[in-house]
Amino acid sequence: MLELTLHLQNNQGIVYANGKESHQFSLLDLSQSKEEWKIFFDNPRIYGEKLFNVLFKNIALTEFEALAKQPERSIILILESPELNSIAWEYSYNKAKEEYIVEEFAFMRALPESERPLGGKLKSSYKRLPLLFIPANPLVDLNGEPMPALDVDSEWKVITRHILTSNAPLDLIQLRPPTPEDLLTMMANFRDGLIVHFSGHGAITSDGAVLLFEEKNGASRKYLAKEFIRTVKDQTILVFLSACQSAVTGKTEFSNLSRELVKAGVPFALGMQFNLPDKYDDTISQQFYNYLARGYTIPEATLQARRAIKNEAKKTNQEFFVGIIVLYCAHPNEKGKLEWNDENPNILNTFRHADVSDLPAPTNGLIGRQSELMRIGTKLVEGKNQLTLTLHGMGGIGKTALLWQTLQRFAPSFDLTLALRLDILPSLESVLGRIERFLALPSPCSNDAKEREAIVQNILISKHTLLGLDNFETLNYALNEKGSDEEKAAKSLHSFFKNLAANSVILCVTSREITNLPGEIIEDIQGLTNESGGRLFQENVVKHKNEIYIDKTRQLSEKVDGHPLALRLLASAFDDQLGMSLNQYIESLQAFLPTARDRWTEEARHESLRASFDFTMNNLLKTDEGTKLNISLSKLSIFIGFFVDFISAPVLEDKFADNEDEAEIMYTNTEKILQNLWARGLLERTSILLESEEKKFLYRLHPALSKFVLESITSKDLNALQEMHWKIMCRLGQQAYPASQGSGVFGSTFLANIVRFAIPDMLKATKFKQNEENTIILFLHIAFLQSYFGYVDEAINSYKRVIEIADRLDLKKNKLVALHSMAELYVRFGDLDKALELYKQSIVFSESLGDMQGKAANLQSMAEIYRIWGDLDKAMSLLVESLEIASVQNNKKNIAAVLSNIANIYLTRGKLSEALKFYTKSLEIFENLGNLRGKAEMLNEISVIYTRQGDLESALKLSLEALDIANSLHDELGKANNFHQIANIYTKYGDIDKAINFYANSFQIKDQLGDIKGKAVTLYQLAHIYVDRRDLNEAMQLFMESFELYEKLGDLHGKAISLGGIAGVELMQKNIGRAIALQEQALSITKQINDPYEISTASSNLALSYELNNDLDKAYQLYGQSIEIDISMGILQTVSTRLNRMAGILVMLDDLDGAMKIYQLALQKMNLEDDLQTKAASLLEEGQSYVFRNKFEDALKLSLQANAIYEKLESLQGKAETFHQIASILFLRGDKEEAMQWFKETLVLRVELGDLKGKALTLNNMANIFHSNGDYELSLQYFIEALAIQESVGAEENARITANSIAGFQQLLGEEQFLQLWNKVTNKTKLPKWLKRNQGKGSLFEWLFNR
Repeated sequence: MLELTLHLQNNQGIVYANGKESHQFSLLDLSQSKEEWKIFFDNPRIYGEKLFNVLFKNIALTEFEALAKQPERSIILILESPELNSIAWEYSYNKAKEEYIVEEFAFMRALPESERPLGGKLKSSYKRLPLLFIPANPLVDLNGEPMPALDVDSEWKVITRHILTSNAPLDLIQLRPPTPEDLLTMMANFRDGLIVHFSGHGAITSDGAVLLFEEKNGASRKYLAKEFIRTVKDQTILVFLSACQSAVTGKTEFSNLSRELVKAGVPFALGMQFNLPDKYDDTISQQFYNYLARGYTIPEATLQARRAIKNEAKKTNQEFFVGIIVLYCAHPNEKGKLEWNDENPNILNTFRHADVSDLPAPTNGLIGRQSELMRIGTKLVEGKNQLTLTLHGMGGIGKTALLWQTLQRFAPSFDLTLALRLDILPSLESVLGRIERFLALPSPCSNDAKEREAIVQNILISKHTLLGLDNFETLNYALNEKGSDEEKAAKSLHSFFKNLAANSVILCVTSREITNLPGEIIEDIQGLTNESGGRLFQENVVKHKNEIYIDKTRQLSEKVDGHPLALRLLASAFDDQLGMSLNQYIESLQAFLPTARDRWTEEARHESLRASFDFTMNNLLKTDEGTKLNISLSKLSIFIGFFVDFISAPVLEDKFADNEDEAEIMYTNTEKILQNLWARGLLERTSILLESEEKKFLYRLHPALSKFVLESITSKDLNALQEMHWKIMCRLGQQAYPASQGSGVFGSTFLANIVRFAIPDMLKATKFKQNEENTIILFLHIAFLQSYFGYVDEAINSYKRVIEIADRLDLKKNKLVALHSMAELYVRFGDLDKALELYKQSIVFSESLGDMQGKAANLQSMAEIYRIWGDLDKAMSLLVESLEIASVQNNKKNIAAVLSNIANIYLTRGKLSEALKFYTKSLEIFENLGNLRGKAEMLNEISVIYTRQGDLESALKLSLEALDIANSLHDELGKANNFHQIANIYTKYGDIDKAINFYANSFQIKDQLGDIKGKAVTLYQLAHIYVDRRDLNEAMQLFMESFELYEKLGDLHGKAISLGGIAGVELMQKNIGRAIALQEQALSITKQINDPYEISTASSNLALSYELNNDLDKAYQLYGQSIEIDISMGILQTVSTRLNRMAGILVMLDDLDGAMKIYQLALQKMNLEDDLQTKAASLLEEGQSYVFRNKFEDALKLSLQANAIYEKLESLQGKAETFHQIASILFLRGDKEEAMQWFKETLVLRVELGDLKGKALTLNNMANIFHSNGDYELSLQYFIEALAIQESVGAEENARITANSIAGFQQLLGEEQFLQLWNKVTNKTKLPKWLKRNQGKGSLFEWLFNR
């Protein structure tokens, strides 16, 4: 490190290098004329050489040259006068090396000693570190003039992308809306360190440095430097100011905001000393956080950011920006290394983003609409009880783009923000389904139509909701179609939206007509101003940008009344001109307008768009390419939804490709045409993200132009287009339908995304064809796709159409497919009675057709319903009948499926060995068939059994293998089930963060697929995690949601376990009476469905409640019943805990011998010969019982026998448990040294397994041994490490016990001696608050057998 201190007196400076005086210089050496300053911005090297020569001479130069050879190269600049601080030293240029010093050295400025704060230093480590991102992007400046939009969202994305791929424990948070009041409120959440990243506008004013924050309506809000510093300084360790002039010395004390932040005690602050173009923000942030998150120091991360700017600047010869970053630190000896003792980054959402996926993203961003957007924002956030804000204007004026911007910008002020498209009139059921998916509700959330509508309405009304409705005039038009189905649908929709608006849901609507909804306020959307219209025209000109003059573009905008779509059309037409100036182009447009107006009957306000469209088309027809584009546009008008190249290519080429090579050529040519039409403003487009993270664009004809285009198509051409459209949709339906595993939409996420947009066109195609036998196949494909995407109501309606046609044409096979598929849908959303009725109808049709395979499939499906209802005997009889059919037909796939379902019955009954036998047989068949999907499902089921048996290592191995298969097949449901099981395993391991991540991934997929039961299961498991973390409110909410879903399904097993979870929370909240009532209800249900595993669990839970209620006889009896059931099932992992509870009761009754007798009696009933896993577990349990009797030799003998079995089974988990027990026995026997060796080996296994809870337990016991040997330093060190792990995995009760053990040192040593020990171990001079409060009442040995 090289520390340079510069002192100035009477314009004469002295340079000190590492404390030694090096040389002197004159400030006049750095003076520059105006001309030289102009040269500086084009070529900073000349001035940079002057700066380098001032800094590096004599001793300083020698030290500099020596530093260049060191692995760690840092230069600290300490400037002891304001004049020196105002110089841009970051531009120092080493001519000999032809490089700026900030490219090669970690260069930062530090405060002189007289200004250094008492604080301003980093802590030795942080557990987790929040990163608060403040994206201030006001619509207008302080004078009310529109401001150019900053791409703050892009900067956020690059920051999150690089941090989320690291292992740094950073919690990323956005401040939205970015108001000073919201910042002040947010800061209350941070106590233990914080990074603040401001992205926005900064400036130097007469009041000093200011940052432009926002008002809630998007207006600018001036935030003075001193106010910002006062708000953030106490909690913040680093401020990153991605704002212009945030590190510039000015006339007032607070001009240099970055410097003043470190003076106030912030350890590091990074700012910009000149105006920085928006495009460099991403470059700087990306590399800075990329390196910071991977363990580099703050100065090193800044070095990499500067290098990234240099590389980016090379592309445009803008070398000036290389020195724009200024990094300040409070203390020169602060390295800037962030140490943490946690892992895994996270995004903490403080608001819910708008769902605008139904709307196309604006082509040109926000040009000229800032004032309108601010007016809209003012109305939205002012809090009216009833508000329908109608964005009213002609087609193509930009209403949809403005709605998109509105919802995106103001979503943080609402709880829920959703956009709905109405241009293709949906049904009320479709709208409800869309909202249900947005709300993560089952779809439908009720089988009763009125109740369903009420549920959705009530949720929207109960939240602060903003609903965007695009193209509302479509609904108005339908209301005028008297007596039609469209009128009926429109009335239902209008009533629904009217009720929402009347009950405080805010509606923001685009429409060409008024809506007549409650609280309607009209916001007329006019054309752009001449200035903004000219800019929009200029943005869309590509080829002739050099010929654009702003005064002329204003003139052109005036000609078309600032109509945005018209200006886009005219810009593309201008690009097509050869040898025509902008003046001549405007004159030709002027000459065209009067003639055109004579031909139109449209109302005057549409003339600008019509004129521009006709003018564009006339210009296109002047060239062969233009003529081809015109014909292409006409053909593409056959589509009503978004389409891609391979869908539209046959329409444009009037044929399908004969081979792959021809197809590739057709698709490439089509993409060029689509891109060309979009560039001319004739098509809209949206995009999907491919797996390669590249965008794939989808196009559609702009709705405002469709009427003009259709006028040019003859009836003959229209018939031909309809025929081709029909064929394309039929082929697409066949391609999307999964005829085999891993095919269709199951095998391609890309295809699934494309087809989702094409469903409206598929439905349109069914109206073209008179041949109903062909139409029925298309309807089947449509229904399947609607089901796949969660459009349940639409799917059922499509299946009903299939049944109508099938009945009319006597097509029984098609009807059979529809009946079975409808039944599966009813199962999915919980109407099991309706599903059973349809399955029975399907069996009748199967028998009439002689389709025994279909009958077998329906029998299996019926069996699953009876299993859910708890009628296991009925379910088993149906499965046996199905198995007989499959065996007669020698249908291996069906045999495997039935065997799997039989295994499910045994699993429900707690017969794990039987279940494992059937799952294994099913697995063998699937493997022989090469059926990867079936194999993956069986691997995951077997993993569940291993998990119950405690063999977590084998369970995880199988689930990961299953996940690999699901990924290879693009099997989303399989992935969801694998994620869930892996989460279960990590929960058992104690790695709660990993478990939550896997549960979240599972829930997200299940939600997308509409898998209600799957969602219920995941919610239930997540609730248990929040119980472990003592977040009881969240746990209760999740248990309740799970119970409601299970109740909807009629799933008795699910209801029982959810009730047990709710009861557990009630018990923890000391509501013992309520807990007992719920647990008795749960136990009653488990007995009704005869599920031994859950009977045992419910009995044990109820026993605990009775024990806490001091009803010891009932508790003792229930524990005994639970143990007997567990032993009969061969599940011994819980026996130890329950025996301990019984022993505790007997201790209170002074009868410990009784517990021993019950346990030995239970052991006699077990047959363990064929189950080594169970035998080993049994030996461990029996060994522990001898520990209670102080018979250590017998306990050790049994534990060693268990260890031998686990060695044979190669079970690391079993060995870890055995090693731990052996070590504990040796310690109690007095063999401390030997016990320590066993604990060390246990610790190695715990680490290898990733078993964090077990690791903490072992560390605690090792700490106990060190303590008993008088080695208090090592003992305290191990206790602290154990405590950190327990806190990280949410094991609060265990952490409390460990904390008590640590506090016990205070009593033993006295406060003064303990404080010295604490300082020695932790390198901290103060005790934490929890330790000061703790009186050390916990036993040092409480953890010894807490397994």
